[in-house]
Amino acid sequence: MQFKQFRRTLLRGVLLALTLVLLPLAAGVGVFSYKAHTIGADTQPALNAPLPPLPTPDPSRRIAVVLLSNNGTEITDALPPYELLAESGAFNTYFVAPERRVSPMMSAMQLPFGIARLPAGLEVLPHYSFADYERIVGRAPDLIVIPNHTAFAPGFVPVSERPVLQWIRAHAAPQTTILSICAGSRALVETGLLNGHAATGAAIDLAGFRQRYPEVRWQAGVRWVDDGEVISSGTLTAGIDATLHTIERLAGRAVAERTAQAVGYQHLDRLDDPAAEYQPPVPPDLGMLPNAMYSWGQADVGVLLRDGISETALAALLDLSTMNLTHIATLAPQRTFIRSRHGMIMAPRFNYAEAPALDRVIVLNTPADPGAAMAVEEWNGRGGQPQVELLMSGAGAAFAYDAVIADIARHMGGAVARSTSRNFVYPVDMEIVRGATWTPSLILPPLLIGVLGLGLFALLTRRRADGPAVLAGPA
Repeated sequence: MQFKQFRRTLLRGVLLALTLVLLPLAAGVGVFSYKAHTIGADTQPALNAPLPPLPTPDPSRRIAVVLLSNNGTEITDALPPYELLAESGAFNTYFVAPERRVSPMMSAMQLPFGIARLPAGLEVLPHYSFADYERIVGRAPDLIVIPNHTAFAPGFVPVSERPVLQWIRAHAAPQTTILSICAGSRALVETGLLNGHAATGAAIDLAGFRQRYPEVRWQAGVRWVDDGEVISSGTLTAGIDATLHTIERLAGRAVAERTAQAVGYQHLDRLDDPAAEYQPPVPPDLGMLPNAMYSWGQADVGVLLRDGISETALAALLDLSTMNLTHIATLAPQRTFIRSRHGMIMAPRFNYAEAPALDRVIVLNTPADPGAAMAVEEWNGRGGQPQVELLMSGAGAAFAYDAVIADIARHMGGAVARSTSRNFVYPVDMEIVRGATWTPSLILPPLLIGVLGLGLFALLTRRRADGPAVLAGPA
């Protein structure tokens, strides 16, 4: 009898614990899945606009090619290196892809078990297709930058991406320097061009790479590795340091420092010490989960695209926001191609008249940018939507990733901002991310669900204890 009572008490305790844990967890997983599906289901409407003319290279400058995939390229891997190379003035800098068609930029947010990577809310038109490049440029580039083409997985080359590998092999001439950014090493290693070299890549890949590709001397714990004609970067924002190092090597230290200053980047110590402040996240990093799972009202944020916008600022805002499951809508007065500060060609998803209902609207701005004020005035004059918020970054202000992480701290709490900083391997001043660990709106939902589960458990156990009424039969 005592054993049965103990077993019953133990079972009730286990069921109570499961109710308190599993019910909030199930609700959070449902919210996470809904938010991720909303972002992943976004598609770029057809853009009925003529393609811009092909650019003509300046013969006095080197050629730098940033390779895009028509199926998706990680945005932090691609846009900051592009801006830095173009800003340096030492290169004709072009996006090149197998085909010249609007192609998606992807976020760093990968769903569990590698199911999919979420789009960042931006589509880019390459300057050249592979065929265009041969016809207009007609020679091997001086620099090939290989960001993460998100269709690749370690050891897996999709059929659609094989032309990229063939193009890299065909254009890696003796005078060509190759720069792989983060998981761009997944593509580069498949070409065989890393064999015999020291290299790094996304921190999450390195352990497997050592077994799968023993011909490469893989190095962990560094932002970049320079091994002659091949330079490689670590995770995500380490590509910024690797790109500045590449500029220093090919154009000189003064050019690299001037380029960093032009975008507000302060961490020049990383040019001298590639291990400086490099601490890739050790999964799972749980700091962002409460926001992803219990901030039930998904934030819909509009980003106004306009000519002259900073490529790095755009990458920072879109990538870090999507990492936190913010739903991004890129907007412009008309749905036509727009050119960034250094000539990147973008396609907005909505014109102003067709914009969905939004919670916030952001204009990216620099201290010396008069175009932002015009965009603010035009949008605010329409009414019916939130007024524009200016997010300042660049020379004379904070670097773009600092500015966006500070914005996350204000709206989502310090823990989410710190976790975002860690996941992008971008340490920030703790003053930027101080404040409440999580906002009350992120703490209350799981607590309320747990209390609800506790009430249901108590109700069910009481009904079971009372049992059905027993009617007395005839004597």
